[in-house]
Amino acid sequence: MRAPALLTAAAALMGTAAARAADIAVSSFAGPTPVITIRGAIEPGDELKFTRFAAVLPSAVVELDSTGGHLAPALTIGDLLARHNFSTYVGPHAVCSSACGLIWLAGHPRVKQATARIGFHAAYVPDAGGVDRENGLSNALIGSYMTRLDLGTEAVIFATAAGPGAMAWITPEDGARSGIPFEVVQEDLAGLKTAGPSRAEVVDEAVGSLKAAMSAARRAETGAGQKDGIARVPHRTE
Repeated sequence: MRAPALLTAAAALMGTAAARAADIAVSSFAGPTPVITIRGAIEPGDELKFTRFAAVLPSAVVELDSTGGHLAPALTIGDLLARHNFSTYVGPHAVCSSACGLIWLAGHPRVKQATARIGFHAAYVPDAGGVDRENGLSNALIGSYMTRLDLGTEAVIFATAAGPGAMAWITPEDGARSGIPFEVVQEDLAGLKTAGPSRAEVVDEAVGSLKAAMSAARRAETGAGQKDGIARVPHRTE
């Protein structure tokens, strides 16, 4: 594989020029599922940041908000996301296009908010004169990647049909025709992220409740011992 060809193609799958690497972080829903957010241009090295989070999370929702970036790290993130069986989500009025759209494809399930936009186009590189040209190697890698995601020929055609400077924004009808199933939701799932206590707070609360219950049990035993004249030995809790 000629990896340098992918890394030097700074605009191979970008909607805008990359100023800095994506912001990748973890937050949590009110429930038990954590959320990995990916915002901004996808740059080399972002796949390593994502790997560190994915390695310690048994499940996750990957929330995307990016106009694209480099192809190689995006495909690596997508492959890892698929292996972990994470879901993908694009929130209200957010855009996930180009390389970001390829990451979104790896979700199980794929979800978008009704006002979100998810777009695809063929991979391209600038020629010596600075004119964007479709790149056969990169598009072949996209096809191979989508095959690993169990997406068929029609899906690959849809994702690579739009040329440089164009964008195919997926609709439910497009998804049905091309074999890219996804869910559309009306509510803002991202709003759940700060709606409830964190996992640490839930654990602390549970431990506190347990300690309180044990203290109450000890008091009850002590009281019963005093009433019936029996000396009771307290239980060890170590």
